[in-house]
Amino acid sequence: MNTGIIGKCMKMPISSKIFTKGEGAYIFDSDNQKYIDMMSGASVAIFGYGNNCFTEAYSKSANSIQHTCFCYAPNDWAIKYAEKIAKTTPGKFSKKVVYGLSGSDAMDGAVKMARAYTKKEGIISFKNSYHGSTGISINVTSWKGISKITKNHHHIHFPKNKEEEKSSLKIIRGIVKNKEVAAIVSEPIQGDAGVIIPTTTFIKSIWEICRQNNMVTIVDEVQTGMGRTGKFWAIEHFGVIPDIIVAAKSITAGYIPMSAIIGREPIVDSIEKGQHVFTYAGHPPSCAIAMEVINQIESGSIIDHVNDVGSYFISKIKEIKSSIIKDVRGKGLMIGIEVDPKIAKIIIARCFEKGIYFGIFGTKNEVIRIEPPLIIDKKIIDKTISIFSKVIKEVETNKIPEHILDQAGKMVSIGN
Repeated sequence: MNTGIIGKCMKMPISSKIFTKGEGAYIFDSDNQKYIDMMSGASVAIFGYGNNCFTEAYSKSANSIQHTCFCYAPNDWAIKYAEKIAKTTPGKFSKKVVYGLSGSDAMDGAVKMARAYTKKEGIISFKNSYHGSTGISINVTSWKGISKITKNHHHIHFPKNKEEEKSSLKIIRGIVKNKEVAAIVSEPIQGDAGVIIPTTTFIKSIWEICRQNNMVTIVDEVQTGMGRTGKFWAIEHFGVIPDIIVAAKSITAGYIPMSAIIGREPIVDSIEKGQHVFTYAGHPPSCAIAMEVINQIESGSIIDHVNDVGSYFISKIKEIKSSIIKDVRGKGLMIGIEVDPKIAKIIIARCFEKGIYFGIFGTKNEVIRIEPPLIIDKKIIDKTISIFSKVIKEVETNKIPEHILDQAGKMVSIGN
């Protein structure tokens, strides 16, 4: 079996393997080889694989009613889940929820709302951000080879230090002064750019600029939400309350595609009937699974667990003494290991061969991506560290097999 039938726009694999099943924090290929999953399907499968509670939630709802097309025939699951997720987001103001099928379409909807509410067109987002690949979201995205910049979209450098922060805020204030800007869109932590964590001062400054200029704050929690960073929503680390949160990916733990826009009532209701609607939006079984995801987060100690094992994971990586490792950064179980761009793909290809499925991101493909299922334990982390450290040693001593070098050379990733 090969992927030849699938269009190239959908293919950026780290190997030619085809995956067929998952169990816990492991995934298996068609040869039944087992891998520790450090990707969780791009920060989606937060509870790992093989969870009966989610399939049972789907089955129970589908056996009752599998579809209604909410815009014509509302269903109880969509209403109950909207009430549930709205309560998890920061802010005690009146909120409303709009459903979709992907983070991309949710970002489209959030921008439509901001423009309608403010009666302005401009959107500020940040370089090397990824917000989607659909009609509007692809303009909000700023990534080489993907984004399409129009005159109403402004992409600003996402700062990595105090000097860059000062410069970016100055540029933003200049744009706001001279242009009609509806919203600032930001990830609370830049994901695909390589786990770039801003300062609280920067995030609060963005929020204040929006407050002072009748602009909407849109926070993209597609990759960071649902406990990934050790908070239910990553924006909680920064002490600000956004006008709109865009969520997708992990809200259904990978069991079905779904997205949600959660925002201030007057902003959400600024767009008219039919302006952001999908046949499958508010799908009953999808909402039933999403409800179970929140139930599992709230009824257990998963967020405490994420903080515990995330800190442990980062500390263990930092114990590896090697000039190859340039930086280790992250919150919770959203972790990036920065290395030389020339060897990042070699490292993950070799680790994959040894049973660790890492991802890769960063503007130069220089960051090893670690976003495992949130259920991962310290025993699995120790095994991962053991294999990773041995691979680092192989790289240092030029003992990487030739076939790995060849595989790494053929690897395709976002933006290249």
